[in-house]
Amino acid sequence: MNSRNTMRYRYLPLLLLALPLLLNAKDRPFIDQPTDRPNLRVEEYVWEEGKVTLPKDLNEDQLTEFQVTDSSGRFRFFIDRSTLQPGEDNAIRVLLAIRSNRGALNTSYEGFRCGAREYKVYAYGSHKGLKALKKPLWKKIVVSGSDNYRHTLYNQYLCDLNKGVPYEPNNIIHYMKQPTRVEQTPFFND
Repeated sequence: MNSRNTMRYRYLPLLLLALPLLLNAKDRPFIDQPTDRPNLRVEEYVWEEGKVTLPKDLNEDQLTEFQVTDSSGRFRFFIDRSTLQPGEDNAIRVLLAIRSNRGALNTSYEGFRCGAREYKVYAYGSHKGLKALKKPLWKKIVVSGSDNYRHTLYNQYLCDLNKGVPYEPNNIIHYMKQPTRVEQTPFFND
């Protein structure tokens, strides 16, 4: 064989190795260039909220205190263990109690959508019991003064951030009893 024929077939093994990749490129699920064309093979997922039942009232014998990052110290934060309800919709619901240093008690029944970084207040409570909101809405969890407890609950106690699902109630209680629980760093950023 002369050098000219050798040059002609030099790249043949590389071409044969790359051929399956080139043939499958049209079926790849991920794209590396922006496009306005929808991927019709990806099924649209529509989240549906599961059934929600309000608890009757706060059970003070079932309160577990949890620490809130960046708290002013004016309030103590609790959950009513008996109301922890992880749902099949990847949301978890719980009755919260916030007690001021002066003795005032604020309660609310709230849901947290693990994986979506959202919360919803279903009801507020007083000494007369819980009063349901007429049209509660899901809202984004942000780090801000009075809402820090929601951020702490979501990030440290209620949700597995890497899987987007709620922890089991016994794990949540265990984590709340650990004084130095480290905040999770999710695999992905919200």
